[in-house]
Amino acid sequence: MQETVTDPTEDQLILRAVAGSVEAFTELVRLHYPRVHNYLARAVRAPDVADDLAQEVFLRAFRDLETYKGESPWSSWLLGVARHQLLTFLRGESRRQKRLAESLLAEERQKCVRETPPEFVAEEIRALNECLQQLPSGSQRLIKQHYLLKRTAVDIGDEVGKKPGAIRMTLLRIRNGLRNCIEHRLAQGSD
Repeated sequence: MQETVTDPTEDQLILRAVAGSVEAFTELVRLHYPRVHNYLARAVRAPDVADDLAQEVFLRAFRDLETYKGESPWSSWLLGVARHQLLTFLRGESRRQKRLAESLLAEERQKCVRETPPEFVAEEIRALNECLQQLPSGSQRLIKQHYLLKRTAVDIGDEVGKKPGAIRMTLLRIRNGLRNCIEHRLAQGSD
């Protein structure tokens, strides 16, 4: 009689992973990656960010696997790790967005001080803030990468698979759009 090989249960995989089996942990990742990724993707609405966060979740889960006590399903514990990673990311993203806005405001203030009578500076800054908030998330990310993080068009282009000229052109269009938005808002305020 031929012996049949059965797949290990999740509990067996967890025990083997805790004991140091990378293969067992790899199987756990294969089983749970879609659920973790979907959870993160719904929250951040950016597949590439969700991919990065999911990888971080599984790295943390691998490092902290011995803390899993089996009191709840492993998938619940894993989603708790994902929730923690997500909250950490969102707090960091909030701080980065604030720094970006502050950086852009500082640049716009300098320009306003040079070119604009002082009584109009506050109105221009308010208009810039409003216009920045209306940018699509991709444009906000690009502005942040270039102006806040001081990344070059070459670096950004390499990362996203676009030519540096395309990145520069996109930045020019965003700046022109911001300028038009600011001018429109200032014109509405003077009516």
